[in-house]
Amino acid sequence: MQSEKRLMETVELENGLILHFYDLSKPITGGRYQVQLLVSMTVEIKQEYFNDFEDPLSAFNSFRKAKGKEIEFRQEKFRNFIADVEMKVVLEKMKQEYLEANRMYLGHAAFPKKYVMKVYREWQDEEAIRCAQEQAM
Repeated sequence: MQSEKRLMETVELENGLILHFYDLSKPITGGRYQVQLLVSMTVEIKQEYFNDFEDPLSAFNSFRKAKGKEIEFRQEKFRNFIADVEMKVVLEKMKQEYLEANRMYLGHAAFPKKYVMKVYREWQDEEAIRCAQEQAM
């Protein structure tokens, strides 16, 4: 069963990124819910992030061609078997705990570049595997 995505709140971080909190909770049985918090934000892929590469423009262009102008950072948090009457309180607590634990990290000036570089490395690894599989066939 697909959950409806309901925006709870947006928070602007110190580095200008916008963090979105969504409620994806769904009923499971007997007045109980799986409480689900989705945290997401869009991170722009900027050319300057590739300046340290041997061929910065080529790396930037190939990554942008594959991924587009932006990538999404997303995390999900779950709590199971929560009573209907406790759902909103639990969801709000999950959101506050997430902010307390992650705001400084996600809001740091270096976060966007580090995240883009992480996704770039993962993409490179996937591409290497795909090429190896094609050559093996």
